[in-house]
This record gives sequence, C-alpha cells and structure tokens, in this order.
Amino acid sequence: MQERILKKLAEILDVEAVALNTRLCDMVSWDSLGKLSVIAFLDAEYEIVTQLDDVAQFKTGNDILLFAANHVEK
Repeated sequence: MQERILKKLAEILDVEAVALNTRLCDMVSWDSLGKLSVIAFLDAEYEIVTQLDDVAQFKTGNDILLFAANHVEK
C-alpha cells in the first residue's frame, strides 16, 4: 500500500518521487487541484471518504499514508 500511494502521489503532483518526509507545502502542485486529486484517488482506490479538513492536516507524504492506513476497511 505504501509504495502504491507514494507512486500515485508523485504522479498526481507531477514530481519524480514523493517520500515519507516530503513536505507537501513545498510543492507547487500541492494546490487545490492537487488536493482534490488526492481525495479522488483515495476514494477510487481505497473507498476512503476524505474531507477537506482531513487534507488540511496533510503536511507530509507520511501523513497521507497514515490517514489511508487508519481509514481503509479491514
């Protein structure tokens, strides 16, 4: 799951790679469209409903992974 999410984040944000410690706010593409694309990805791939308030808490790639891990149906 981790590798898949990080690869998809890199694709969404149009960067070579996203690491666990990558600061999202330092990326030009971490804008409203990038955030909505992450919401759509989490919903489509993992059926995770993500609110904008949740996305506001995402500071690093690891934050997105932890969110997904805590919300994916087990």
